[in-house]
Amino acid sequence: MTTSTVRTYAFPTRVQFGFGAAKGVADCVSDFRIRAALLLADQGVTRAGLTDRVARAVRSAGVQVTVFDKIHPPGPTDNVVSEAYDIYRRKRCQVTIAMGGGSVMDTAKAVRLLATHGGDIRDYNLALRSRAKSTPIMPRLICIPTTAGTGSEVSAFLFVTDTTRNVKIAVASNYLIPTVALVDPGMTFSLSPIFTAATGMEALAHSVEICLNGGDNPLADGFALTSVRLVAANLKTAVKNGRHKEARKEMSMAAMMSGMALTQKGVGLIHSLANTLSAQCGIPSGVAMAVMLPHVVRLHAPKCPKRIAEIGSVMGVPTEEMTAREGAASTIETIERLIRRVKLPLNLEALGVEKKRLESLSQAALADMVSMGSAREWSERSILRLYQAAFK
Repeated sequence: MTTSTVRTYAFPTRVQFGFGAAKGVADCVSDFRIRAALLLADQGVTRAGLTDRVARAVRSAGVQVTVFDKIHPPGPTDNVVSEAYDIYRRKRCQVTIAMGGGSVMDTAKAVRLLATHGGDIRDYNLALRSRAKSTPIMPRLICIPTTAGTGSEVSAFLFVTDTTRNVKIAVASNYLIPTVALVDPGMTFSLSPIFTAATGMEALAHSVEICLNGGDNPLADGFALTSVRLVAANLKTAVKNGRHKEARKEMSMAAMMSGMALTQKGVGLIHSLANTLSAQCGIPSGVAMAVMLPHVVRLHAPKCPKRIAEIGSVMGVPTEEMTAREGAASTIETIERLIRRVKLPLNLEALGVEKKRLESLSQAALADMVSMGSAREWSERSILRLYQAAFK
């Protein structure tokens, strides 16, 4: 870091972390002195009984609750956001509570943005130079994550599918960062092995991407490397035994730290590739990121082998006995081995992607301006090569 650089770090979310943290939702709404709240969830969370549990806690504080649980993976659409916002407005809600994974929390961020800024969520697309600007005037947001992957409970980003163009857009602002995050690892106990694996790999992909993105940000890099270490040490256990308290706790911490790092340093190429697969092929973002991650790391290897070897070191690769290039190669093998061990696909063909679609997917990924934060410039040809390498 140069001595002349002045950097601002902001972590405005109040985090309550640990088993039982979700019970704090009643105290939160009581402190806010509100009358009505919108509780966002998905059907899986509702079926698990978690939505009712939180709704009862909020009502016990004398706050009216309206539940909206029509949010479906692989991510919210602009139509769902509009529907949720309409309910928020009609019910005169003052706070949004998001209980679920990234799709639910991103929907909640969009609702709070529209509640005070108006318009359509597409107006705030990060890729639009003339995009509408957000301001600090937003209703408060409480996030209760039920997965350990996106880190959306502490991040400044939201991703939503624009159904008019079938693309996933990004909205980013520090004012979108949630007010309170109640990170309760016990809320992830009911998560299935496949979703545990997919969301865990999303946390890993976020953190690896942060390490590979350019820019001097030791705080973000430190959070990201710690997140990588926690995922490497605990994901297999969490997939095998969903009620393993230590593994679930460490995975929740890994996801949260990756979200914090993401806000400080931004996202890059892996997100663009995965967002396109998610929006156009219906692939969950964590699964898409798992498939693309080794190929993106391999592409970076000639330029920053020492950095990749450092990632491998925290994953347990004995890099001190290797050259930088050997360490980078071993890191990629370690990532691929982890993907296999948690039983996620390693190629696009296994996910039903047709080879003839790769070119159009490459065009869409290039247009995804989320990649503006990557460590190097990308072309449609280089993106196509990545998709081709990941196909089979």
